[in-house]
Amino acid sequence: MNRTLSAKLYGAMHFPGVFLGVVLAQIHEPAHPRQLSPLYEDNVLRVVKQHGASSPQVADAALVAAQFFHSTGQTSVARRYAEQSLAARESAAAHEWLATLAPENALTHLERAIALHSKPNAPRARLHTRLANWYEAHRAPKPALDEYRAAVGVWEALGAAETEGLAVALNDLGLSLESQTPPAFAEAERLYRRALAIQERKLGPRHAETGITLNNLAGALGARGRFAEAEPVLRRALAVLDAALGPESLKSANCASNLGDLLSARGVAKAEAQALYRRALQTFEAAGDAEAVTRLQALIEAR
Repeated sequence: MNRTLSAKLYGAMHFPGVFLGVVLAQIHEPAHPRQLSPLYEDNVLRVVKQHGASSPQVADAALVAAQFFHSTGQTSVARRYAEQSLAARESAAAHEWLATLAPENALTHLERAIALHSKPNAPRARLHTRLANWYEAHRAPKPALDEYRAAVGVWEALGAAETEGLAVALNDLGLSLESQTPPAFAEAERLYRRALAIQERKLGPRHAETGITLNNLAGALGARGRFAEAEPVLRRALAVLDAALGPESLKSANCASNLGDLLSARGVAKAEAQALYRRALQTFEAAGDAEAVTRLQALIEAR
């Protein structure tokens, strides 16, 4: 089964807003956000002149400017302001932005941002997850696993036994365990069940995140040959995702494809499996996912 319905949660990066209101008050309803660019630039220059280039105020103003320029697609300008902020005062937020704006140095910036969070907090947990994502993208599953474990550890250290953030971190750790050599499906199953219990209590049994965890739990069961247990879990996952996101959503399509795989592996309901594959194929064709389309076409033709 194509198992990876990840539920990663990063949270938004937050920035000081002390200068933002002053800037926006100078213009009303711009035709395009980029028309605000000179105001952000002038604001940073004004703060430099008033407080000095190495002041905390400049660090804050430059970081607000970096956020704005990134949001308007002006990446190189955003990077320059993030670097200016870091030069004025080192902060985890500046390092985190530079991990995005200067990807060639992302590892260094993420590690330093984590180090600057001396105590456990939600931003630190999410940074561990970002660093794990970086390791996964660079085909380093073992360091990624360590970072996912660290993220779970931070949430737990916060006493966050019932938070959505912990549930997502448990899902991420479970998926990472399944990617190891050898895969740790039993531990992954325990993590998914723990995440599911949190989500059912906090979000409800019909929430999309609950559906994602059900999909992952079914996959862990199916990977160990426990098809009879996995099928009702996966059917429930598909029903939840269809209701929460719509049957044309990519997550629903992925789950439908997974259910088709499960039915095929069991050697039952072949017509239903084909219908699920065709349904998923339509969604992936519309999304332009060539890899998924090729896989599903081959499964349909092999009937």
